[in-house]
Amino acid sequence: MYILISIILLLLIYIYRIITSIFTLLSTCLPSIPYLFITYPYYYRYLIIINILYIIIYSILHIYHINVIFLYTLLYIYTGHIQSILSIFIYTVLHLYLTNTTYIHFP
Repeated sequence: MYILISIILLLLIYIYRIITSIFTLLSTCLPSIPYLFITYPYYYRYLIIINILYIIIYSILHIYHINVIFLYTLLYIYTGHIQSILSIFIYTVLHLYLTNTTYIHFP
């Protein structure tokens, strides 16, 4: 049951990412098209790096049961801003709410 809910939440997060990237794409495309081509390849590469970090850190958390607050402090220091880890935060908070714990325990 938890796995199904987790998959649905991840799908919702990716749909949200796609919609926001389309809106930012449209808003960026109108003022300057060269800015779009310079910026966006790096933006999507950055999202891939964040997703890889997400998998690695979740694996570490699964093994050592590190507190979630430590995870967000680490990610905030690494990325420098909150928006890039918003989807991870939403997913984790909902996961912790469903499992009723302050640590991540996979079902």
